[in-house]
Amino acid sequence: MAKGLFEAIRNGLVEWRDGDLVDDIYPGTTTISGGTLLGDDIVQQLVLSGIRIKTKEQLHQYMWWYLGFHGDTTDLTSHGRKLLELLHSIYTEYDRVEEEENAQLASLPQVWSEVTPENFYGGAMSRTSA
Repeated sequence: MAKGLFEAIRNGLVEWRDGDLVDDIYPGTTTISGGTLLGDDIVQQLVLSGIRIKTKEQLHQYMWWYLGFHGDTTDLTSHGRKLLELLHSIYTEYDRVEEEENAQLASLPQVWSEVTPENFYGGAMSRTSA
């Protein structure tokens, strides 16, 4: 995975846990941190898994989260489903931005192929001193 995707996953998970997850479980509470509900160790496991997690089985393979699964099964809770959906949306958005950036780069004129040492230096190389 690209470094940018690692960062997108980490940032997306931290933002989700500190906002939506806390509000879903403890509405109106400001004393519970998102890190208490979804620890940094779990975020790190998901970031460093090295794959795009697409199934509940893959999610279960790379992490165990007491709020995400029913017991020791691969059956997802509502929070586990939301986490899997979040990962999918992060991947989709990352791919969209990456594709857009690549299209912009491809549309730029390739002037580098027209640059020679003579025109780069403004002809200074071919001048002789008087």
